[in-house]
Parts: sequence; C-alpha cells; structure tokens
Amino acid sequence: WHSRPDIRKVIEPVLEVLGIDMNVCDSGDERKSHSKKQLVRLLLASLPPGVTIPIHHDTGEWVRQTHRVHVPILVSQPERIMFRCGPTSSQMQRIDCQEGHVFEMNNQAKHAVSNCSDDYRVHLILDYINTEEGVHDFNNREYISLQPGERLLQTRRSIDRCVDWNTRPSPTFFILGAQKAGTTSLYEYMVQHPLIVRAKRRETHCLDWRWLSASNIKKYNSTKKQSKTLPEDALFKQQRQHCLEFYYAKELQDYPSCLTGDSTPSYLLDTIRVIPRLKRVFPHFSDIKFFVMLRDPVARAFSHYQMVTSTKGTAAQLKTRGNEWRHLKFEQVVLKELQELQQRFGLIPYWKKKSKIVDYEGDLIDEKTSGGTANYDDYYVDEAVFDSFRGSPEEQTSWIRFQKEIPLSTGSHSLLARGLYDLQLRSWFRHFERDQFLICSLEDEMNFPGPLMEKVWGHLNLPPYPIEDTTPKNSREYSSPIEPDIRSLLKRFYAPHNDKLEDLLNREFPLWKI
Repeated sequence: WHSRPDIRKVIEPVLEVLGIDMNVCDSGDERKSHSKKQLVRLLLASLPPGVTIPIHHDTGEWVRQTHRVHVPILVSQPERIMFRCGPTSSQMQRIDCQEGHVFEMNNQAKHAVSNCSDDYRVHLILDYINTEEGVHDFNNREYISLQPGERLLQTRRSIDRCVDWNTRPSPTFFILGAQKAGTTSLYEYMVQHPLIVRAKRRETHCLDWRWLSASNIKKYNSTKKQSKTLPEDALFKQQRQHCLEFYYAKELQDYPSCLTGDSTPSYLLDTIRVIPRLKRVFPHFSDIKFFVMLRDPVARAFSHYQMVTSTKGTAAQLKTRGNEWRHLKFEQVVLKELQELQQRFGLIPYWKKKSKIVDYEGDLIDEKTSGGTANYDDYYVDEAVFDSFRGSPEEQTSWIRFQKEIPLSTGSHSLLARGLYDLQLRSWFRHFERDQFLICSLEDEMNFPGPLMEKVWGHLNLPPYPIEDTTPKNSREYSSPIEPDIRSLLKRFYAPHNDKLEDLLNREFPLWKI
C-alpha cells in the first residue's frame, strides 16, 4: 500500500465506493476519527491451482464485528472457480468470481472454494467495521507499527509477526483440578475463544500415567521405529518431545498469539510426580498459568464415587475408572479411606472417636447387616492436634508417603484426599508464584459463566470473547442422595480444612457450609 502507488491507485476506488476512509489508517489521529467505516485489514490472497479450501466458517475476534469483501483480481478461468457460501453446508450457493466483481459475504456462514483452473487465483480481501452498527473497541487496542517489508503469518484466527517467532512457548496453561469440580466445563468454555487451540487431548496425563519413564521408553520407541536404550540426556529429550507433541508446540512457534493447554484434574493431587516433571520438560514454567476449580468436597466425593462406580460408558472409560469400589457402598469407601489416611499414612492424626461402639476393623463395613448400628456422631476433629499438625514436617512426610502410593491404573482412589484442597494447594504454592493461579469455585463461578470467563481471559491476558455454549459438561444425575449421617460425618471432617483454605486464599466458600 505504501510502497506501490500504482496498487494504491487501483484499490482506492473500491474503498471509496464502500465509504472507507483510508486517511483514518494513515494518520496518527485514528482514535479521534469520526469515520463511520474503518478498515481492519486489507490483503491479497493467492489460491494455487488444484487446491480446495474445504467447507468452514471463520472465527476470530473481528469476525463478529466486520464486513468481509472480496474482489477477484486475477482469475483466468472463472468458470473453473467454485466459490460457495451459505448459512449451512446444504444451503451454500455459488458466487460469480469474474475479475472485478466486488461482492460482500458473511464469513461467519459456511463457505468453501476450489480452484479447478490451471492458474493461481488472486483475490483482494478486505475487512471493515461500520461504527454505526454497534459498539467496537478496536480504537482502544494497541497499535503496532510494522517495518517496510516485514512478514506476517496469518491463520483464520490470528495474525502474527515473524519477528515474534516462538515468543510464547507451549503449553500456556494447565487446569490442574479438582476432579469432578467443573474442569471439563471450564476447558470447553475456554477453547471457544478463537485464540485458544485445543490440545491433542483434553486430559493429556503426560506428566503422570502417560509420562515417558525409563520403563516404558521401549514401547514408545517402538512407535518411533527405534529400539536402542537411551542415555539420560537423550531420555530427557524424548520425554520433553513426548509432552510437547500434545500441545502442537512446533506448529505454534509461528503463531505466538495463539495459546494451548490441557485439563488433567489428577495433577492437583499428585504433586510429587507432576511438579518436578513439569519443571523439567517445560523450562518456561514460571510463565505458565494455572487454573484450579474447587467444589464442596463432600459433593465432590459423592460425584467421584458415582462416576467410577457407574457401569455406563465405553470399555476404555470403564477400565480407567477401575472396579475397586463398584461393589461397595459410598459410606464403606469413606470409612475405609478414613482408616487408611489415619492408620496407614498417618495423615489425619487429629481424626478422633469419642467411643468404641463401632470400629473400623474387619469388613466394617456394613454395620447394619452385621447387627450393629453406626454411630457416626462419635467422630470429630481434635482442633488442637489439627493446628499443630498442619504445616509440620510430620504432615509433609505423611503427605509424601500417601502420594507415593497413588495408583496410576485406576480412578477409584483418593475419594477424600482429593478434597483436601488446602494441603494440595500449599504444595503448588511452594513451587510457583501465587499470581500464576486462578482459583475458582464450582458453586460460585460456574453458575455465572460470563463473569467467570472474564476472569479467565484476564488471567491469560486475552481479549474478551463471549462464549456461546455455556451448558455444563460431563455432569450426571444421581439416583439417590448422600445419607444424612455420612454427610454430617464428612462435613465435620472437612470443616477445619475448609477454614484453612479460606485463610490461604483469602476468600470464603459459604455454600460449602450448608
């Protein structure tokens, strides 16, 4: 535009007909302009012979606010150009692509083009906004002055400068957990933003059970047609490459305005494995953003139990869930884990019993069938012991002992431990800055997706974007509620942990107290 006056002279009449004032773009006073129409972008697009752009619709922040205009410039065989557009794939109509035919199209609708000719097809494509049609905030954005001849890289969703190559390493974010706290919904909401690219898997698990350890390197190498045992430095390179593949790390080097990440809710719990590996394979870990979704730990535990004991799902899902709890009642699993946390791992020495009417011994478990009566009111938290134990070396030792026993082959574990949010978050806060975390509550934020996503976009330093699909994901209905006595037991167990969590995060969770 600036270096070719002859091109400028040819394009100006088209802009004049459209009512676009190019002086708005050329002057330094664009923010003060009262022009009704402003140019967003102007480019020449070349489509090689024999190439088809399949049916799609455009996304991007500007798409909802701009008009898209095409001007065929070089079309040697217009009858062999199949350009179609329409509200749906079945309603698309062919558009005449004769040279000089100026047409506007709705690029939010479905469209596709095939160049069946023998020559390159070149279109002038421009996007402009009409400020009378709504509220636009383009004038409030940062303006970047490009150098003459500077190269740009464009996708349907982004425009990046080549000089910014690889300035945003992948991944950009992790949703760490908690399991059954709305992490799937949050991820599906996030990937609706045009600048967020979905990872190859929503739950990559590349830092826990898909971790490329020395024991499974042989299996991985067989898929890469390698067989030799690798030294430590070469193993690390493969571990890093294995993880990066989930996040399109190589492909996104050219497009630093695009972000990607995953939602693996087991990471929040498994800190002794995940944190060292994360720091090892992602050297930009200090720039990574973390999201943590929390939920009333009692409701979370019940939802967890309902999920892993459900017989509905694919064979792969059923295998991942495990079958350890499938023939146990919810209260049986609760009592068994309380016993293990206290006696096996020493993680809850403050969990006391007033009497010995009912013990954890033997099968326990169904007191009603064994002729006994469970008196759950006898159990309580000794707050003095709790306060002295929290943050102590003994707590850390017990916590590490517990984490070392976390199984990677089943989801039927840690029903109660996953709800000890204060303990888990303290582990993460020891290794990463607090401003890297956005902590959200299922009960408070997920019922209001709009304000929630404003926080999310701000945490990622992304422009605002209104999501369309706000339906809950991966939710389920329960056939029966939690028994009142076991619910009361769990409320007492979690109460001091939740109080410390509120102190840690400097916020309250009032709905958890109901």
